[in-house]
Amino acid sequence: GATSTRKMLPACAAACAARPAPAADAAKVIKDAFDKKDKNLLQMPPKLYLHFKKFNGDLRIMPAYFEGSNFATVKLVNSHPLNPTKGIPSVIANILIFDASTGSPVCLMDGIFITSLRTAVTTAIATEILKPDNSKVLGIVGVGAQCMPHVQILNSLLDFNQIYVSSISIEESQNFLRMNKNLLQNINISALSVEECVSFSDVLVTLTPVKNPIIHKKWLNKDIHINAIGADAPGKQELDSDIILNSKIIVDDMQQSLHGGEINVPINTGIIKSDFIHGELSDLINGKIEGRSNSQITIFDSTGLALQDAAISELVYKKALDQNYDNFIHY
Repeated sequence: GATSTRKMLPACAAACAARPAPAADAAKVIKDAFDKKDKNLLQMPPKLYLHFKKFNGDLRIMPAYFEGSNFATVKLVNSHPLNPTKGIPSVIANILIFDASTGSPVCLMDGIFITSLRTAVTTAIATEILKPDNSKVLGIVGVGAQCMPHVQILNSLLDFNQIYVSSISIEESQNFLRMNKNLLQNINISALSVEECVSFSDVLVTLTPVKNPIIHKKWLNKDIHINAIGADAPGKQELDSDIILNSKIIVDDMQQSLHGGEINVPINTGIIKSDFIHGELSDLINGKIEGRSNSQITIFDSTGLALQDAAISELVYKKALDQNYDNFIHY
């Protein structure tokens, strides 16, 4: 038969291209991706879940295609909170990029770094619009895989004087600081209890996979902005319902948030209805809805969308090609 001319860039080469990707470049392509969502120039079926109750984990399948693009992407990503006890990351992601003209796979990409990057960059985009004026203190609850990217990206793109981290125990937070001290040496960061971290924060990021709320309204500043990221599957909830009821809520995607975001439990238990949600991030970016009013709590409910993965992975793939990587797999 004819000699195959198909080739695919393996994960290792793509990862080399991903690491230097500036946060500003990532922010630009993600904003563009949300703009395409707003203009219906996106195919993004709902995230598909396989639930592994026996193992307290799940696998998600996340495809996306921007109309007119030469590429389509599919991400396969898990969530197994107990993995670190086995020496395995709690989140393991792989991204496949396909040539849209032929359907051939052209790149297999390690998606762990890209998932962390796109999540933190989107947090920064929402925070820039929704944070109260003169926000100086950033608090982060949860010191897992998403913590360091959020520290680095938000410190890079936004102007915070102080960052606090917290977790189930102060020892866990202090261990995070010790393990990452070389990366954190130029950042004013320290560990506190969850209550102290929350109460001192102008902007809060929650990164925990809990099913019972751990953040309580009585701890909050009256005009805090919260990025609720840990609730990314049905049944998860980090913020108590009193916070939800007294906040302006922006979601990344209405359908996905109703199913598995921070609002999924309050919606399913009848505490709020879908019309309580102020709107989507794409509406906020494009000025279709207003952002913050004075003295109010705002929430960005971030579930994680395939469009974010597609935007960043296409950026990284094109960057790899521009850098003339020559270790393709021919098949």
